[in-house]
Amino acid sequence: MRYLVACAIALTACGSSTKGSSDMSVRDLSIGSSYLLAGTFATRLRLTAGFEQDAGPSSPGMGTLDQLFILNAYAAPNPDGTASMSVMWHPCSVGLPGALAVPYAGALESIDAQSSNGTLSGKGDGATYTQGPVAFAFGTCLSNPASDPLPDGTSICPAPTDGANRPCDVAQRGCAIPTTDANGQVWPGVPVMVPAGSGLSPDPDVLYVTGRVIFSLQATVHADNTLDGMSTAGTTVEWRVLACHLRGASGSAGACSAVQVAALNAQKPAITVESGTLVAHAQPQYYNCAQFNGNVEGSLSGAEMFDGGMPDMPLSSMSFSDVQGDMDGLGCATCHDTFPMGKMRLVFEPSTFAQLRQNYQQVLPWTAPDTMVGAPQPGGKFVHQAPVPFGIRERWLSWIAAGAPFSRP
Repeated sequence: MRYLVACAIALTACGSSTKGSSDMSVRDLSIGSSYLLAGTFATRLRLTAGFEQDAGPSSPGMGTLDQLFILNAYAAPNPDGTASMSVMWHPCSVGLPGALAVPYAGALESIDAQSSNGTLSGKGDGATYTQGPVAFAFGTCLSNPASDPLPDGTSICPAPTDGANRPCDVAQRGCAIPTTDANGQVWPGVPVMVPAGSGLSPDPDVLYVTGRVIFSLQATVHADNTLDGMSTAGTTVEWRVLACHLRGASGSAGACSAVQVAALNAQKPAITVESGTLVAHAQPQYYNCAQFNGNVEGSLSGAEMFDGGMPDMPLSSMSFSDVQGDMDGLGCATCHDTFPMGKMRLVFEPSTFAQLRQNYQQVLPWTAPDTMVGAPQPGGKFVHQAPVPFGIRERWLSWIAAGAPFSRP
């Protein structure tokens, strides 16, 4: 189950990395008899790769691709003194050639790559973590993400019938995940934004893609809450363009033709991974991809303590869009996007008015005063059940006291 620890605790309210002092601090890893690789880690796998044009030069150029993950790890002792590792890898960003990246929102948020083929050799500082192959596919639903062929975009998976943001909770496999844009048009695959001046021909502003990442690694665990190591043989990154939208065009008129999609795939370089370096830093249990993507280098060098800051606007002028921005910063929907009916189900970074309105309607029932801790608490479970930073709590309470308006007065 994705985000197992955080979701089990934050059943009806947003999670953040700010809790009481006992939960907020990263665990003390100085005890030599403890398994150090346990808990939540911000993780970057930086791959050095050769990029060879499918229809271009025989000598590839070189570049780096950053793959970002939230790693949730659990250790179980073996009789021989090692530990078997059960690890859930939550991809936060997938780096592609040309400074492109598969984003978390709307593309990676439903993916969990679970592995039980890792081992930890010993306890304490300097233990070696060996991770066997981990594979995950994006933009598609596959029976075997490591070996099934990627789709060509002609078959689009049906939407889940329960409305959950889990596009592969359907029976069909070998199909492309559907993405609905702000105009209501459905595209095969997941969106990747293309900056102006990319040099691609035709010139798209959005590519809809599918692909997969496979990696293995060996790393050393340290008592200062960190992990470092190298990827090993068999690490690969593969992707293909299924559709695209032309820059400057509007609506469906901007859809690329099949010939244009084929031309983009011909320009797309094949990727040969030469090596990779892994760095990771332990984080509090509520830490999530929204926080990692917002501060990558800071997350890899220390524990993220998101404080929410103080309001930069008059509290009386708040609208739900301001509350939504807070929830996106906290990463609330990284857990709440899969909650069952009867719980608060949220869309992360809503891209349409309908999604924003849906989030508003999901939040409202949980803002009523609640007696969960004795006397009725203003703001209810929305404010009080899960840890919320002080600055954000004050904003939300003011918004609720003003009648929880959807739009700004």
